[in-house]
Amino acid sequence: MGSYPENLSELQRLLGEHFINAKVTAQHPLRKSLERVLDYHRENDYLNRDYENGVISLLVKNLKEIEEHDTKLLKVLIRHLKRSDDDTYFGIRLEISVAASLIRSDTPFCKTEHPDFTLCSQFEGVTIECGSVHLSESKPDLKDLKYKIGSVINDKAKKDYCNNGLALFIDFTNINYYSKINESLIGNDELKNFIRSILNSVNIGSILVWTFIINKDLNKYQWKYHRVDNNNPNDQLLEFLNSSYPFGVDITHSYDFPIRG
Repeated sequence: MGSYPENLSELQRLLGEHFINAKVTAQHPLRKSLERVLDYHRENDYLNRDYENGVISLLVKNLKEIEEHDTKLLKVLIRHLKRSDDDTYFGIRLEISVAASLIRSDTPFCKTEHPDFTLCSQFEGVTIECGSVHLSESKPDLKDLKYKIGSVINDKAKKDYCNNGLALFIDFTNINYYSKINESLIGNDELKNFIRSILNSVNIGSILVWTFIINKDLNKYQWKYHRVDNNNPNDQLLEFLNSSYPFGVDITHSYDFPIRG
């Protein structure tokens, strides 16, 4: 992961110095993340400083991976990133992560709009749609936040592109952040059973819920997922998921979540 000066330099190169320095973009989520690094440093809170810088580092890493693969794709994603706000940032950040992940696994794909990614070659017939779940503010009295995930699934399930070749990727980092604060973190089995109950009545091949996590066991900033398949995902989707996002057990004992990835 890069240092703060290295990350800042790369973001100025990738997004333009005007975006990074202009007053008009001061409230952009990425600009506020950069400011938090400096604030933590001034407060001698080096642990949170480094965690916040880790969030930025992973974004820079993903953008550079995309740049090396396809500069036209990079321009599209950067345009969406620069236009995002506190509500839409989560979704575009997930799209950037997914694009970088597909590139790392040498998965052939095209960036489309609805759904967000269309796979090619041996995975023809497979598509990926991205969604995000977040709160605009903390709600201490609201303990069970699974309903937010269910709302996204049901909303996406109404789209005409849904079929058994579609994988729905949902970022729920923000939900984990607030759930941990409220001491109501959703258990893995509870989450999977909840998603499985919804999948029984929608035409989506598989759902992967993603979270950015501060892994204190390894002192790393990571991107992790839970995968739940429907009863009849098509063969191409199963081949793709088993290759790139297989089932497995990954236990982290000490962790935290950023407010956003």
